[in-house]
Amino acid sequence: MYTHNMQNIQKLQIVEINGDLRVRGYSGRDLFVEAENPQITHDESDNLITIRADDDCDLKVPDHVQIHIICVNGDAKVTNLITPLTIDEVNGDLTIRHIDASVSINVVNADLSTKHIVGNVTIQEVNGDCSLQRIDGDVSVKAANGDLGLADIVGNISIAESVADIAVEVDFDPQYAYNFRSQDDIAFTLYPEPNVTFYLPAQTDYTFTRELKRVANILTPDEDEPRVRVQFGNGAAKVYVESADDVVFASRTVGGSGFSFEFNLGNQLRDIEAQINESLSGLGEMIEAQTREAIASASSFAKDIRVEARIQRAQDRAQRRAQRHAERAQRRMERAQRFDHRRQSPQTSPSSTTVSHEERLLILQMLQDGRITVEEANQLLSTLEGKV
Repeated sequence: MYTHNMQNIQKLQIVEINGDLRVRGYSGRDLFVEAENPQITHDESDNLITIRADDDCDLKVPDHVQIHIICVNGDAKVTNLITPLTIDEVNGDLTIRHIDASVSINVVNADLSTKHIVGNVTIQEVNGDCSLQRIDGDVSVKAANGDLGLADIVGNISIAESVADIAVEVDFDPQYAYNFRSQDDIAFTLYPEPNVTFYLPAQTDYTFTRELKRVANILTPDEDEPRVRVQFGNGAAKVYVESADDVVFASRTVGGSGFSFEFNLGNQLRDIEAQINESLSGLGEMIEAQTREAIASASSFAKDIRVEARIQRAQDRAQRRAQRHAERAQRRMERAQRFDHRRQSPQTSPSSTTVSHEERLLILQMLQDGRITVEEANQLLSTLEGKV
């Protein structure tokens, strides 16, 4: 283990890690580096320590040191810092916890999870699922290419583009600005007694659970406002949905504490859909009766067209989700194959490599969540065991 006194050093630059990276802040003054043959340099002119490693790297860092991560070619986890965190590129999963400062992320090529951040969070691109929870600061996401979840955010929220579903559980406040754009669905889970107005594109479909439908005030587009407005309470907070296929409004249970998922937004959306289905029980029979009465009318025909269009959109969304899950599973398999060689010592034959308990649980969880098929799970296990 390498140790360096950081009492007078303010910056740490992690240049390249060709394995997994773990960074933990603590209140001491020494830097501890656990890695095989790390390359560590001290630039006295810039008061900077730089680190490179060809394998996994575990760092214990004084929490006053400002960290800049340039490239990690595996998974990364960063916890317990009180200075700004900058991350350029992580090619595996990224987990961030307990940062009392701003966080800036350029690109994550797998899943991203952040929780307990006191500071602004800025994200340029995430190519997997993204979970942002319990953030006391502004949140900005430029591009999310997987499912996106936001819970307990106290600050402005700007989602410039999401190609998948967005699930939002926020106590909307009139002092903050909220903007969302999705190519798929957006589900808003509202706190009790909400006071918020949602501005929706005129062509976007929207649905409520039973309790929210009773209290929602819907204002149709007019000359002054071309968007649909859905108002709850006094409507003081303003939420702008720039684009979405469908928008779903559901209620947060009293005493709830945010999302209960980690990279499982599909289940969250299915739970909301279940609430909608329950609230609409008996609607099918009612529509059938109305259709029989007005089968010859043009209005009935128009309703049928709209229903068919919604069914088609739902089928298209299901196909897109299945495709995203398959692509993410493929990326994980490729990453496991790419870094399999570094997990085997030269003296160890590939057939002797074993899969850890944690890895097996992760694969089983991915299979249970529908992210991979049984065949893909077996192939991934074989890859990790060095059989292929």
